[in-house]
Amino acid sequence: MQTKHYLIILLFISSYGSLLACTCSPKENLKASVTKHYDRADVVFTGEVIKIEDAQKTQRQSSMDVIRYTFKITKIFKGNTKEDTITVSSFRGSSACGYSFTKGKAYVVYSSYMSINNKQFLQTDLCTRNQVLSSVQRKEIRLLRRKSKQYAKRNADY
Repeated sequence: MQTKHYLIILLFISSYGSLLACTCSPKENLKASVTKHYDRADVVFTGEVIKIEDAQKTQRQSSMDVIRYTFKITKIFKGNTKEDTITVSSFRGSSACGYSFTKGKAYVVYSSYMSINNKQFLQTDLCTRNQVLSSVQRKEIRLLRRKSKQYAKRNADY
């Protein structure tokens, strides 16, 4: 009888943990996924992480802490910037859907503007198509170039 109670408690705890974890939409084919994430993003670019900054000023760490990543831009596929660097924020932990970038590595980054206290900043998360540039399929880069040309043409018409 007591074993049954332990199993019920264990089942509850394990299912509760999965409710708190980050859950992304199911996998799609490459073209559909790139299109969806590109269309949702405000800025899509490739770049190398040159600086990682913990936005929290406390000693205690949480998966909800904001980390700021500064990238040296190599290519902009969507968005407008005159700068050669860009800063994108994400949560520290993957349980909060945070994406962890590594200093010195190059990535494809899909990011969106967020506004807090009338201040805008770019943010990204685990559920976008961020990935190390060296592992990106050539087909994805071709799709991004094509979408970038369409985006530029559409914005030139305004």
